[in-house]
Amino acid sequence: MKNWTFILFSTLNIALYFIVVALWITIPESTLLNGAITIFSLLLSAGLVLMFKEKFSTFYRSTYFKGLTQGLVSAFLIFCILGVINFLSYKNPFFIDTTARGHNSLSSQTVGVLKEMKEDLSIQVFARKEMFGKIRGYLEQYRMIKTNINVEYVDITLRPDMVKKFSIVKDPTLIFKLGEKSLRVLEISELEIVNTLVNLERKERPIIGYVHDHGTLDLAMKEKEGGSFLRKIIQDSSYEIQEFKLKQTTKIPKEYKSVVILGPKGAFFKEELKVLDRYLANGGTLLVAIDPDFQNDNISDFRNWLKEYGIEAHNNMVMDRLKYVTGSNGSVPIVHQFNAKHPITEKLKDAIFFPLTSSISSYGESDFAKNFEPLGLSQSYPAAWADFGLDEFINGNVVFNEDKDIKGPVTYFGATQVNDTKIVVFGNSSFVSNNYAKFTKNFSLFANCLKWLSGEKNLISFNNPVVKDEPVFLSRHEVGIMFYFSVLFAPLILFGAAFFVYRRRQKL
Repeated sequence: MKNWTFILFSTLNIALYFIVVALWITIPESTLLNGAITIFSLLLSAGLVLMFKEKFSTFYRSTYFKGLTQGLVSAFLIFCILGVINFLSYKNPFFIDTTARGHNSLSSQTVGVLKEMKEDLSIQVFARKEMFGKIRGYLEQYRMIKTNINVEYVDITLRPDMVKKFSIVKDPTLIFKLGEKSLRVLEISELEIVNTLVNLERKERPIIGYVHDHGTLDLAMKEKEGGSFLRKIIQDSSYEIQEFKLKQTTKIPKEYKSVVILGPKGAFFKEELKVLDRYLANGGTLLVAIDPDFQNDNISDFRNWLKEYGIEAHNNMVMDRLKYVTGSNGSVPIVHQFNAKHPITEKLKDAIFFPLTSSISSYGESDFAKNFEPLGLSQSYPAAWADFGLDEFINGNVVFNEDKDIKGPVTYFGATQVNDTKIVVFGNSSFVSNNYAKFTKNFSLFANCLKWLSGEKNLISFNNPVVKDEPVFLSRHEVGIMFYFSVLFAPLILFGAAFFVYRRRQKL
């Protein structure tokens, strides 16, 4: 009976040690449970030694015990080596994302923010225990970039005192702390987290001034023609946006990191332009988007004013017969060529588009003109050109005219800078309207412009989770290739292969 008792309790004791190791590896935060089972296993071992000391004494002096001891020591040393390797891997993690669009990776902008942070970052996770694994896996991506991140998990069902102390009202809630400053994240997404990290390092929230007159894009309008989605993007990018009427303003506050004018349709008075002059003279920055006017060019004075800063916003329309949205016949070009040396577009790789856009170019010999940089270019002529015959578009017969039109490549948008004064000009404003909310790269570009204008170190692009909902643009030639390959070439190849096999079998 004693032999069966010894075998039973010994087996149970060994199994408990395996369980203890597994618990400390899988749920290290449950120190109370793990500690209790560890102590119980040790007490059980001590009890077995006292109860069966004669058996243990005989076993201790046996040759088998010596061999077993050597094996256990070797196994322990191997375990220590593996532990060191695991520790080094934990401190210097890496992984390879094999998805086509990098769905399992952080964006390059997020990586830039994390690498710029020098101080230790602490994160408190308040959630139910069953959510810890999912949250830990997500936060591990951030720790792979910034290893000095300390994460504490608090089970809200077991620690109501902590929930009350930190006034937790939503499950899950993440509290980020950098130095003496702390902020909360209630929605676990890359956009929310990276903007929280940016705000932790910022001393104040930058203000963007938006000109809300002259028929500019209405940021409060939720219809397709409005800009409510753009307003949310600006706010999600950690900016405060303040609208003002240029007609009622004598001085633009110097606190404005940038002034934005999107799609003006009404004429500007000289006094209004002087207000902008004074703002730019003091190192202000400006983002302008002007649409082509098919009727009367009511903002010609504003176009002329831009020339004083070395930029000409032409009242024409860019046609691209090679890269365009299907069905637009070239009037909605797809942009693939970007300036890889400018901070705004250096990391922009995916295509964007501009519905009905005019061209931008440098003007004159001023320093602004000399520093003008095209950021987005069309295809070369004869595939693309800037057409000044807007009446041709209305009549549906747009053709290149050698005497007045501009051969491609032409510029869709560009930027210039002299000292602290920066200006970005687009030939279209509707590309960031609600109508194109699913086209995330359009808004990424706009957000990057704001970051550059406001002097931000890290360019934070629009988040990627909605990429799966973003339509894919195919040009006419790409559609043709797909059609001929799938409808003609592929069936012919398969039919030829089948005929070849059939004839070969006939000869056998």
